[in-house]
Amino acid sequence: MRNLICICWILLLPTVVFAAPELKGTPEELTRYLSGLPKTVNLVGEAKLEIQAQSGIITVGIKTEHAQLQTALQKNQALRTDIIAKLTASAIPEENIKGSKFSSTPEYGFFGKKPNNYVVDNVLKITVESETQMQHVAQIVDNRADVFYQGMELKEQDKEKIKTRLLQMALANAKHRQKIYEAELNVLLTPIVFHENIMVHPMPMPAKQLRMMSSENSAQDSSTGGSLSLGEHTYHGSVNIQYQVIPQ
Repeated sequence: MRNLICICWILLLPTVVFAAPELKGTPEELTRYLSGLPKTVNLVGEAKLEIQAQSGIITVGIKTEHAQLQTALQKNQALRTDIIAKLTASAIPEENIKGSKFSSTPEYGFFGKKPNNYVVDNVLKITVESETQMQHVAQIVDNRADVFYQGMELKEQDKEKIKTRLLQMALANAKHRQKIYEAELNVLLTPIVFHENIMVHPMPMPAKQLRMMSSENSAQDSSTGGSLSLGEHTYHGSVNIQYQVIPQ
């Protein structure tokens, strides 16, 4: 009997906990209650900013392989040293060339327990500041089967300024929409909650775009001494603002 009573209480508990408050009264009283609830509306302000990149970071991979691990490592190190020498000879400062640690992957045959080949990978990140420097990197990639282009990121000098500018533009856009609603609907909108979404991280540049920029601007870049921009990048931002609606 005691167990039966406990089961009944458990079955009734969700009803007690989750029951919504019951509204009672005449239609007039219900209308007055609903009219007294705060009314809100959400407006979105958007912004887009296009900025010329001041520099770019090109990532290239270096891959060597050999049956002996030590030889594969030596080949990779020699190739990396050769690439750095070519880049510095092309007026790219050595401090703008950053290498990563080596990584090796053993490869096994179908029935062998001992690796029959070793693949060694390394990555170089090269900061370029002109179209001419970018062309030198692209030339190395094109002329070597063991050097691979992995991507390019555009970067600007001051991301915080970009973020602030995007936020200002998005807020101005939201305020413009607010004024339209207030004028057309004869209401007053008071902001109570807001959320921002500002994208300040550039997307990697694909290899096709790198090659197109390099080939299309080679003659023009030579005539200007390598001072051309590395391209234009677009940033996006938005703000979502919740307003309380007050009739005028």
